[in-house]
Amino acid sequence: METKDPPIRVLLVDDDEGMFVLISHMLHHSSKTFEVRAVPSAAGRVALGESNHDVCLVGDTSTSTSDHIGFELLTYADTIGFAAPIIILSETADEELDLQAMSLGASDCIAKGQLNARLLERSIRYGIERNRIHAALRSSEERARRVLNAAPVLLFELDRDGIVTFAEGSALRVLRIRTEDLIGRSAFEIYPEMEAETRRALSGRAVTRTVELNGVVLQTHVSPTRDAAGRITGATGVATDITRRARFERDLRANKRELQAERDFITAILDTMSSLAVVVDREGRFVRFNRACEKLTRYRVQEVQGRHYWDFVVPPEEVEEVKAQFVLRREGPFPNVRENHWITRSGERRYISWANSAIYDASGSVAYIVAAGIDITERKEVEDALRYSQHLFQTFMDLSSSVTFIKDRNLRYVFVNKMFTELVGRPASEIIGLRDRDLFPEPLADLWEEADRMVMTSSGTITRVDKVSGDRHFLTTKFTVPDVSGQVLIGGQSIEITERVQAELSLRRSEERFQLAARATNDAIWDWDIASNTLSWHANVHHLFKYDPELVTVTMDWWKERLHPDDHDGVTQSLRAAVENNVQFWTAEYRFQCSDGSYAFVRDSAYLMRDVSGKPVHMIGAMTDLTERKKVEDALRESEERYRRIVETAQEGIIMIDGEGRIRFANARMSEMLGYSLEEMRNRHFTVFAESGHGLPMEILRGHAAGLPQRHDMKLIRTDGTVMWAVISANPLVERDGSPGGTLAMVSDITDRKEAERALQEINDRLEVRVAERTAEIVDMMARLEQAHQIQQRFVADASHDLRTPLTVVRAELDLLLQREVHDLSTRQSLLRIANESRRLENMASDLLLLATIDSQRTLTATELIQLDDLLFDCVAQLQTLAADKGISWNIDVQEPVSVRCNGMMLHRAVTNVLENAIKYSGRSSIVEVRLTYQDCTATVEVSDNGVGISQSDLPHVFDRFYRGDLSRQTTGSGLGLSIVKAVIDGHGGAIGIESESGKGTTISMEIPMASLAAPAPVSVE
Repeated sequence: METKDPPIRVLLVDDDEGMFVLISHMLHHSSKTFEVRAVPSAAGRVALGESNHDVCLVGDTSTSTSDHIGFELLTYADTIGFAAPIIILSETADEELDLQAMSLGASDCIAKGQLNARLLERSIRYGIERNRIHAALRSSEERARRVLNAAPVLLFELDRDGIVTFAEGSALRVLRIRTEDLIGRSAFEIYPEMEAETRRALSGRAVTRTVELNGVVLQTHVSPTRDAAGRITGATGVATDITRRARFERDLRANKRELQAERDFITAILDTMSSLAVVVDREGRFVRFNRACEKLTRYRVQEVQGRHYWDFVVPPEEVEEVKAQFVLRREGPFPNVRENHWITRSGERRYISWANSAIYDASGSVAYIVAAGIDITERKEVEDALRYSQHLFQTFMDLSSSVTFIKDRNLRYVFVNKMFTELVGRPASEIIGLRDRDLFPEPLADLWEEADRMVMTSSGTITRVDKVSGDRHFLTTKFTVPDVSGQVLIGGQSIEITERVQAELSLRRSEERFQLAARATNDAIWDWDIASNTLSWHANVHHLFKYDPELVTVTMDWWKERLHPDDHDGVTQSLRAAVENNVQFWTAEYRFQCSDGSYAFVRDSAYLMRDVSGKPVHMIGAMTDLTERKKVEDALRESEERYRRIVETAQEGIIMIDGEGRIRFANARMSEMLGYSLEEMRNRHFTVFAESGHGLPMEILRGHAAGLPQRHDMKLIRTDGTVMWAVISANPLVERDGSPGGTLAMVSDITDRKEAERALQEINDRLEVRVAERTAEIVDMMARLEQAHQIQQRFVADASHDLRTPLTVVRAELDLLLQREVHDLSTRQSLLRIANESRRLENMASDLLLLATIDSQRTLTATELIQLDDLLFDCVAQLQTLAADKGISWNIDVQEPVSVRCNGMMLHRAVTNVLENAIKYSGRSSIVEVRLTYQDCTATVEVSDNGVGISQSDLPHVFDRFYRGDLSRQTTGSGLGLSIVKAVIDGHGGAIGIESESGKGTTISMEIPMASLAAPAPVSVE
């Protein structure tokens, strides 16, 4: 069945609903299938963030780059890494907007009036294809960079003046030079030995020379770099480290250490790729940070490189300890192991176990520390819980008034409480591991050990009264206790009953009840009066199971109703059998319902008391809550099952090889990859499955015999004879005594990747040709744009110049006419209006000529050193008459005399324009404030007025040429004044800012780089 290509998903960001209908109609008749989704401009950011579109179309009615929604989305798309092409649909065809959009990353720009189905489809397909080409190109560049960093070479570029503009390559490490120490410096200054050769290369001749720099021998080839027109723009050089070849005998030992350091570095990185892997320098700054670390911490490698690891991944309370430990471990023996917390970006704490090794430099000092880490947070939590549980158990047993002990199957003590140590008179550390015959008289020890064997054989419970020493009697209960591994241990509790044995028979029942209650002080104790069938409870039943004391009844039915339905019949039958069969002790484990409806796992142990005739009259018991222990046991079983499923369902093949190279274990994925059954693979030699004559399998085995991890790409042969490329990561297994225990290998099928790499190389070759062709087109287009810009500048300058001459003549003639007596008032007013308009046109022509001059120069030549405060006072004096006509006064605040190097005429013009605007738009009898300050080698001139101000809609455009806001249209002007001010300030390398509000005035600040602080001019006494 023929499969159709998936539809191309198109996102349209436009407030015009008709555009969605138009574009959908155009794409409906295309040869491809398209899915169009439209959102308004307000939802554009959210839609881009979904990242599920193949192309984005952005339409906008604005023709200004400052508020164009397409430009705003292009900038946002770059910050979030939006990979799909973005096509701008502009309202009109504007080449300047198109260039601005392309510089911000737009795939294409199409005027809505020129839009058609063929053009739209071609633009979309071209944008998608170009993104694919760029992705492949970036991959090719990254591969080239890896090759460059791996090879012992230094690649550098110089401009025409010999300034280093680029330096990259692993040879920098050999030279002990950082890239940032070279960029921006003169090659003649860095290496004067190469000055003659460098100058020859910059003059157009390729030069090759072997030179020794900083003790390193380099073979250097420098050739000139030319632009498309053939002009020399600089030079490109390649320096290859040939020190080992040139100085092999003298530097043999140093080279071996360097080579070993590189091998250790590479081996450490490869060995830890499947776990957390970091490399830090001697100061604790990150050098490497693998993907496992990124996934755990949510930090990208670019965010952590060069930063101390304790600054953001170590909890604040552990920072000082980690710093101190780092210094000790850096100077201490390697490898070493440590554990500490890491904090993720979201604030989650993870507990990491680290294994550290070192990379040494040529002098034998530690250069880098390589750490492999395993996240043991869950295991740590379980261990802490177990330790806490053990601590509680030990504390409870030590506080118990009974003598408590546990023995293993060999009848040796593995646990004793405080009462036991006091009875024997020896500390617990001396008792653990001993038998009864090592602590007590032989006849008594033999009797007790015989009872222990009976308990193990019957898995039941034995209670007996023993006379230990003198007249001291103990009631001892022995029972079996399973440990976590399933082995059976012997537990026992002994209660001293010396006084009870000597007491009267009438007190026997109350004394026994007291002793049993004492040995179960932390359990829920109950007392069943069999004759009346009433059941009384100790207060712990309320604590353990959260029951309100008033709701607990005294009948056996209350207890039976709370047994789990699956346990009810078995428990009640067991209890009935104990009473009927004259059993002294009864024990059962079952689930008991708590007040909230949940069930707790409990162990119920009871003692049956009879009267003198042997009739059962009372049963006293204790319920122990086993819920937490059950949870731990279930968690351990679940962990084992999870790891077993991981091995069986892993996407990688897993094999275990013994010391002789034979396969002892293989998972299902390994069997599936090779086509052999697990039985066929087991006990066969590893080399059987490798390509004939391939030496890598034996190399892996030899490396693991020496305890060295291995990682190789190699070919394996499937059962049908086909070849499978695989990457094998093998790690040695070590027995407890430190001897080699075989090899554990992870096998990944990379056959498709090998084929893809070959195909990608072919694509890259084709892409290089296409990129070269596209680059030539762009260069040609930029040349034509530059030519158009120059023609525009010449036109403005020529037009301004040609306008000034006739306007000057017109104004002169008008002045002559006005000097004559004109009796017609209407005629005289017309002449005055013509004179004012001609003067405005002449000023506009002067402004245009000035702007054309600034545009042609790009930057203003600062040749004069002037006092900026003197310039301010000159400008104020020049405008004093204009200010006086409106009753405006000045408030001038000069912090200190300031010198600036500038174009004095241009700067004077800019300041005058700002002051003239302040006068023009201020009310009568108001104040204009002028302030001169300086800070950090920058002088700032601020001019403030309390005039009409500027509306918020006009404020972004006040520096645009010929732009006049609503309020400014009420006064005369050309709309070029502030444009000239901005051009002059920008030409001096400064900055201009404006703050304004309608009806509250305006403040304009001009920042100008200072030349120096000028001392006050001396005052003449004459």
